[in-house]
Amino acid sequence: MSTARDRDPEPPHLSFRTFVDSLRGDKDLVEVNDSVDPNLEAAAITRLICETNDKAPLFNNVLGARNGFFRILGAPAALRQSKTQRFGRIARHLALSPDSGPSTIMEKLLSVGSEKLVDPITVESGPVKENSIVGDDIDLTAIPAPMVHETDGGKYVGTYGMNVLAAPDGEWVNWSVNRTMIVGKRTMTGACYPPQHNWQIVNKWREIGQDAPWAMAFGVPPAAIIVAAMPIPDGVSEAGYVGALSGEPMKLVKCDTNDLYVPANAEIVFEGTISTTEQVPEGPYSEMHGVNFPGDSHMMPLFKVNKITYRNNAILPLSATGRLTDETQSLGGLVTAAEVLQLCRAADLPVLQASSPLISQCTWIAVQVDGQRLRAMKITPKELAELVANIVFKSKAGVPFHRIILVGEDIDVHDDADVMWAFSTRCRPGLDEYPYEDVKGFALIPYMAHGNGNPTKGGKMVCDALFPVEYTTGRNWINTSFRQDMRLTNIVLFGSVAYWAAAAPTESHALVERQAINVNGCWCCNTVIKPYGNFYGAGAGCKAGACGNRDHELCCTAAVLMPFIACREIPALFHEHPAQAEWMWDSAFNDIQDLFFLWAGRQRQEEVNLHSSASDGLEEREPFIVDREHVDQERFTPWIIRKSLRTWSDIREFIISEQGLGIFKCSLAYLLASLAVFVPMIGNLLGHQNGKHLVATITVYFHPARTQGSMYKALICASVAFIFAAVLSLSSMWVTILFQRKHDMIELGHAVVLVVFVAGGFGFIGWIKQRLSDPLVNVACSLASLASTIVITKEGAVQSGALSFDKISQVLRMVLLGVGISAAVSLSILPLSARKKFRGNLSTLTDTVTLMLMSITGSSLRGSDYELQKVEFINLSARHDKAFGQMKNIMEETKLEHYVAGTGLEYHLEKRLVCFMQDITHSLGGLRSAGALHFELLAPTRCTRPTQMSCPETDSSVPVTIGRPKLVSQPQSVSKSDVELYKAEKLQSAPKIQQDTPLNHSGDDFESIISRLEISMLSLASTLRDIFKEVSFGPAPDYRISINGGARPRIDEAVKIYRETRMSALCSLSHEREIMSLTQESKADLEEIFASCDYFSVSLLKLSEKLQQFLSVLEELQIEVDERPNEKSWTWTWVFLT
Repeated sequence: MSTARDRDPEPPHLSFRTFVDSLRGDKDLVEVNDSVDPNLEAAAITRLICETNDKAPLFNNVLGARNGFFRILGAPAALRQSKTQRFGRIARHLALSPDSGPSTIMEKLLSVGSEKLVDPITVESGPVKENSIVGDDIDLTAIPAPMVHETDGGKYVGTYGMNVLAAPDGEWVNWSVNRTMIVGKRTMTGACYPPQHNWQIVNKWREIGQDAPWAMAFGVPPAAIIVAAMPIPDGVSEAGYVGALSGEPMKLVKCDTNDLYVPANAEIVFEGTISTTEQVPEGPYSEMHGVNFPGDSHMMPLFKVNKITYRNNAILPLSATGRLTDETQSLGGLVTAAEVLQLCRAADLPVLQASSPLISQCTWIAVQVDGQRLRAMKITPKELAELVANIVFKSKAGVPFHRIILVGEDIDVHDDADVMWAFSTRCRPGLDEYPYEDVKGFALIPYMAHGNGNPTKGGKMVCDALFPVEYTTGRNWINTSFRQDMRLTNIVLFGSVAYWAAAAPTESHALVERQAINVNGCWCCNTVIKPYGNFYGAGAGCKAGACGNRDHELCCTAAVLMPFIACREIPALFHEHPAQAEWMWDSAFNDIQDLFFLWAGRQRQEEVNLHSSASDGLEEREPFIVDREHVDQERFTPWIIRKSLRTWSDIREFIISEQGLGIFKCSLAYLLASLAVFVPMIGNLLGHQNGKHLVATITVYFHPARTQGSMYKALICASVAFIFAAVLSLSSMWVTILFQRKHDMIELGHAVVLVVFVAGGFGFIGWIKQRLSDPLVNVACSLASLASTIVITKEGAVQSGALSFDKISQVLRMVLLGVGISAAVSLSILPLSARKKFRGNLSTLTDTVTLMLMSITGSSLRGSDYELQKVEFINLSARHDKAFGQMKNIMEETKLEHYVAGTGLEYHLEKRLVCFMQDITHSLGGLRSAGALHFELLAPTRCTRPTQMSCPETDSSVPVTIGRPKLVSQPQSVSKSDVELYKAEKLQSAPKIQQDTPLNHSGDDFESIISRLEISMLSLASTLRDIFKEVSFGPAPDYRISINGGARPRIDEAVKIYRETRMSALCSLSHEREIMSLTQESKADLEEIFASCDYFSVSLLKLSEKLQQFLSVLEELQIEVDERPNEKSWTWTWVFLT
């Protein structure tokens, strides 16, 4: 239904309409002109297309479409059935040939990082402005938006659309692909959660109290949708990358209701806002992993649509997500794997290729390792796993991947069967697997959000499918597949020509004839081999050893004469176009394979019936095909047992967890407290039946699911609350008695009681709650209020002017019983220790300080704050702040535990540890402030000096460029060794720095100053980092103190070296500054940079001094705990009483 009027002049990758025409030209499009219901039918057909890799459906007659709004194109980037054009639709997105494979597509995506960005151009109007719907005329509930899955929470119009957002300052314009669901006539909602870019921008608008201007474009240029799906760095706009990717600028047109710009030839555009205050349920939706959990919705921002513009005969792209293969796997897996590959290359890791196996639903990533470089690095499997995991798992691109599979050069990472074969046969469970739990997880994976464990953290693993010899001497095995075993292939191809002629029946290939062709490439490195007559032999022209394969000579010197089963034109095409040799070989190999199995199958059919050879006798043999129902019945009982055991294991794990134990304690305490109402014998002890439920209420107030220290505090609070209530009640009684007996004015006494004791007393309780703002104090105040109310209103003594202790006594018994039950359950059944929680929290603080220290130091030395703006560092800082904020309450509970246990000295030492940790945190803040001053001073003239941060164990370095970031971030790698190893290897591997380098200007001044301090700074920071790792507490649940005896001498030596280097550098700089002839402005710039560098060096020195004090206190605490464990003291009681 395409007409000349509807066509665009732009090529397929820059126009969705032209892209559809290109699919039509590729015979990869089926136009459905019969009416199709958008409610499930269109998505069901699209889903079938995705699972069978069939042609893309274009639904031209969608029920509910009016005025050309709109048609639906399903599966716009799914896979094709053709083996040579499997990724043809994605290739069309990037102006590549339809027969381009995943490696070609990935290299095209990665080429953008080295290209100059091409900014878009704006035009006055475009095809998307041909039609419009405005204001109250908009009714999203009436448009033919597809219902994708039956269990979805609503109609998802946005499954392959592009959200457009801009930061308030306009510096960051973000394009992203996020699902959107229709909510009402003019409202929608969609996925918008941290740390996604759309959430970051909406949060910026929330901070200034405004709704975020928003647009959503459907049917955008295919290159734009690919870039929108790429995990590019924060703060970088996508439009320039589309231009770099396509080689020409994109044409954008301004929205009519806001200042956003959208592709001028988009099919449909929604304009509106995203609310920063209103949220509505979004979902459920069956995502890329093929599972839908009905009722699983989440609160997301409300999107408001103010205007819709669309072109004539508009087309809405539809991605019906689910099991293999749709756009979320075919396209999403490619772009994220490409980003991971770029990260590994930027970190100089021995990585050749990376790919996300489709069979894993894109939750795995296979990484092909360069064997030659790996052996040169001389590292262990665990060290390689750590290097790769630190790059992948700690990057935004690596979030969706939960398993990294390291494979050798003989494995094609783009072949799922190859990857699964390597993983199944070369990775030993346990020994070759390295779990990572302290990394960000992908909550969309079903086993994360709906399985065991933290839904957003951990669950990741590196699987080493490399043989040990690949780390040392190289390959010592031969793969015994037809294609990869050259010797077997030669035997079959050379020795069995007559066999093939006889075995392959002529009717199997009516239009095929046998041709002889010479394979002119090395099987492992594709190096061209020169021909000798009819053979390619002796390895002539081959760069021996280039592939790092020990069998290189074997596969390069083998004379390969292949009987090629193909059409007459293929041999000539092969020789004319050597670049197509790889896929031509694939086609030939598949033809031979098909003929072989055709012959083998016929032979087998003649020789074998459906019986086994279990017996040589004449009796009836057991059939191959057995009664499946009988087998299932035999397996049913063991399955139930296994299922029951797994269920019991899960229940047991939950019961013994802190949460499960807390629930059990609360349930038991509530049960015991309820006996006061239901058991007469216990009820009689409490007096009258009314109000006995107060026992259960008190138990709820002071529940037993708390630490020992918190329980002690609860006992104190409950006691104070009762005493206050008793004093208030007795005082009220005495006042009424006084006014009645002496003045016969009981009404005045009641007034005094109401004003002074009721209003004043309860007001005092309210003041205490606000003043202290403590949860336990709050419940104690509630208990005091409740007890006072019971005695004053229900006793009757205040009303009659009498003195009575009955109600006070009853309340006392109920308080004692309720609090006693909670305390007994809490302290007798697996009590929780606040002291252990304190040590665990302190361990978290040391870990976060370690990571933050290296990030801040590395960023400051590079003169760029890009690393500190990443979501990983922001989350790390938030984790540190959260742990530090909890220390106050934990310390209070710890204090009570220590005092009761008679270990008050330990508490005072731990309190000093917290003080020093606070000082270390402040010093870290000062370090960051000093770095921020660097960034501010260097902002006008960014330096481009490559800083080498090398790892002594691997002798590999990562060049990190100061200045504007490229497409991907470049992770840093720093020394992991102690000071001695660091000095010995770092100083040898690093380029020699001339101490008398003259000072230049601006960024060069910074470079000259830093060059004198860089090694000593990195050495000191690495030492601090290593010591922080070593001085933390042991594993849960005891968190025993563990200190390396050599920690103090190491830090003392590092500080000494740093002081000497710093003083020498400062003196040298001062001398050069005096003798140089500079302008006044240059002197001012130099003074600022000099002061900022000195500020940073002083801050790092202060941090090391605080760590020295921290170590001293920690050593005292270790002595107190380990060497004097039986020395108890309760002198605090005497101090308290006196």
